[in-house]
Amino acid sequence: MGWPEKPLQIKSLGTSTKLLEKKIENIQMLGSDEKIRWVQNAEALTIEPPKKRTSDISAAFKIILK
Repeated sequence: MGWPEKPLQIKSLGTSTKLLEKKIENIQMLGSDEKIRWVQNAEALTIEPPKKRTSDISAAFKIILK
């Protein structure tokens, strides 16, 4: 997978899909204390990867629901 160099767009988690029963409260990157910037709209959930790499292999995000 590797480290994301640009914002990640997850279309299946856009608000128009109604896949999630609860709203997203926060998103964290596992292994990082850096605050993750994100936005959810009808089209997609967009996540900005942190500037500091925590791994050269992959990135894992934790999505916290309300």
